Amino acid sequence: MLLLGIGFLALVWQTLPRVARDLEAAAPASQSATRSAGAEFPPVITARVASVVDGDGLILRSGEEIRLGDFNAPEWNQEGGPEAKDALRAIAYGETVDCTPCEGARRAGQCRSYDRIIATCRLNGQRLGDLMRARGIREGGR
Repeated sequence: MLLLGIGFLALVWQTLPRVARDLEAAAPASQSATRSAGAEFPPVITARVASVVDGDGLILRSGEEIRLGDFNAPEWNQEGGPEAKDALRAIAYGETVDCTPCEGARRAGQCRSYDRIIATCRLNGQRLGDLMRARGIREGGR
């Protein structure tokens, strides 16, 4: 019986690396925080802004959730957080933006933050982060 148990454990031990490799290959893109931009995203995502989540977060009508890579807004519960959200809503809500995935990411190759795509988005060629700063919105999130 003991030999049978040891044989089973040896079989499991041998197949674990293959199973892990197969699971990693089959994982959806949203579970990977460091995949390259070319493998996961188009070079530019163009879509209308459906919702403004906070001072640096958008949801596009195409379904993508975007975290602005060129602007770091205060958190909602911090001083300036509600004003940042209101400003981003006034600038971008309902507008068509061009978002470049991974542009503005703090770490090379890290193109996601909490399942949001890190991207620099432009409205009529102007970066949303620059438009926020031009309105006097201060940065200061985490």
